[in-house]
Amino acid sequence: MNVIIIRALPAADATAKRAQEAGFDTLVAPLFSVEALPWPVPNPADYDGLLVTSANAIRQGGSGIKSLGKLPVLAIGPTTAEAAGIAALQVALTGEEGAQQLVETAYAKGFRKLLWLRGADFTPFVSPAAMTCNSVAVYRHAALPIGKKLTKALTKPSLFLVHSARSAEHLAREMARCGIAKDQHCIAALSSTIANSVGEGWREIITAKQPNDVALLSVAQSLVRKYGP
Repeated sequence: MNVIIIRALPAADATAKRAQEAGFDTLVAPLFSVEALPWPVPNPADYDGLLVTSANAIRQGGSGIKSLGKLPVLAIGPTTAEAAGIAALQVALTGEEGAQQLVETAYAKGFRKLLWLRGADFTPFVSPAAMTCNSVAVYRHAALPIGKKLTKALTKPSLFLVHSARSAEHLAREMARCGIAKDQHCIAALSSTIANSVGEGWREIITAKQPNDVALLSVAQSLVRKYGP
């Protein structure tokens, strides 16, 4: 069973490396590309923290990132924290459970004015009442069609690793557009929201217990054992 990674590069390659190290046969077939957006760089003096929920915000932020370099970074996940470090930013907090939990932790530690660098498509959260959190979009995901390479691979049972609700929805639409039956293919989703977004008709949908690649590959392994290599 092929493990197919549809997230955008370079994140797809990082996931593929982890999957290969875990013994999976992988196919990297991104259904999105990441594009930088022009963005107004706010005055860093107006904030006491920089919220970054994706490494793409750092990678695509351009020279504006340097202007915000003195703000401590609140990062979602180790990949985002690593990207911040490479960009010479100081990481104050790293969260593993999503933006909601991270901003609540940040508030408890005294942060009150956050600047959120995000993508054009995002999942909203509710910040504490006494906290200000302004946001600016610095990148966007552009959807790509299912190509010939992936179409050929889908003649055999496969397992998709799905990292976002938007990816889930786009995958389902593309499968329908191409007339590819879903009933022999499985989904390993990073969260329950993603699992709900991929639609019905799949052979099986399973959700990671935590929103990271280690947990995702763990549940993927259970599907490979169940349905065979």
